[in-house]
Amino acid sequence: MFNYRRILFFAPRFFGYPEIIAKRLGEKGASVDLFFDEPTNVLFKLNRIFRICNYDVRSYWKNVESHLNDHYDCIFIIKGNLLPKFFYETLKNKYPDSFFIQYHWDDIDIASSAGVKETFQYFDRILCYNVLDAEKYKMLFRPFFFCGDLEQSVAKNIDLFFIGSYSISRYNTVKSLFALNDLTGFRLKKHFYINPAVYIHDKLPLSDLGQFNYSKMSYPRMVQYIKQSRCSVDIPFEGQQGLTTRSFESIPFRTKIVTTNKNIRFYDFYSPENVQIIDSQNPIVDLDWLRTPFKSVDAELIMRYSLDSWISDVFRS
Repeated sequence: MFNYRRILFFAPRFFGYPEIIAKRLGEKGASVDLFFDEPTNVLFKLNRIFRICNYDVRSYWKNVESHLNDHYDCIFIIKGNLLPKFFYETLKNKYPDSFFIQYHWDDIDIASSAGVKETFQYFDRILCYNVLDAEKYKMLFRPFFFCGDLEQSVAKNIDLFFIGSYSISRYNTVKSLFALNDLTGFRLKKHFYINPAVYIHDKLPLSDLGQFNYSKMSYPRMVQYIKQSRCSVDIPFEGQQGLTTRSFESIPFRTKIVTTNKNIRFYDFYSPENVQIIDSQNPIVDLDWLRTPFKSVDAELIMRYSLDSWISDVFRS
């Protein structure tokens, strides 16, 4: 039986991961109320990009508060820097006996995590995906997870697969990777997501329109592409130290990784046979390495990165 029967869950919207977590918690016997850490209306989204007005999020959080139940065994928050201080105080006053857990799937010191260190005071247990942050901030280190059926055998009919959302540094690296390497004869698949409003805001040239996708790929479809790929291209955001989810979603499905993140060497699944580290400024891939077989990884090690194992570690009391 799962330790926490009622869970209040706050998270950023991110490729369906919060919904996957909430669904699995429910299957384990928990009743989960999931809320997202910012509004989803069009005005808010446009204002976040173009800064057209001073958008007051207080009404959003007052509406969330009106939908809360009287009791929760656990308050679980991923990241949490977008929850305002008054709402944290509301939660602590309303649920004094609840156990507060925080998980970080972003680096603590990057710009998008501004203000997150001020939230640490509210939590009984804090975990993070970044081994360097765990040491620096005395947090529990718990890398991310993968989902998917390991028993399903899928033909490897893609050689290089890239999926990611837009940033200028990531875009430049990916463009260089495909330009600098002679990929003639290799089977390629690329899904580079950008919000159309960001495309306009960043004044990207019309000639680049065909380089992007304007809707996000679903999680099940992404996992299917990873299964079909001999190698997954992982380009983290500039300055990112922790491993992206792509690393944990690749190894279990016998998919190699090409990445610009040197910190992958610190993880127990790393081997040079399966992981190639490249320079973001000069992303040259050893194509002979790409042609070699995947080196098998111990099944017990792989299962440490399953969703069930992640849930067990995060919600351990």
